[in-house]
Amino acid sequence: IKYGIINYGTNFEKMKNHIMESVNHLKKSKSINLLSILLEGDSGSGKTALSSFISKESNIPFIKIISSCCNIRWVCPY
Repeated sequence: IKYGIINYGTNFEKMKNHIMESVNHLKKSKSINLLSILLEGDSGSGKTALSSFISKESNIPFIKIISSCCNIRWVCPY
């Protein structure tokens, strides 16, 4: 994300911090090695941008999966 991410208010900041805490907990843990987070929202609401931002900030690879009834794509920007 070229210019960072826009903070859309306290709810957004809480969500972003909660996700970052979860990711940091995963990175520090010796017993937990998998974390899945499902982001739900309208098309264009920034789910992919937030995922990419969290990935970049935490140094964890970002893999985008796009699926539909007839087509499945894997996109890995790294």
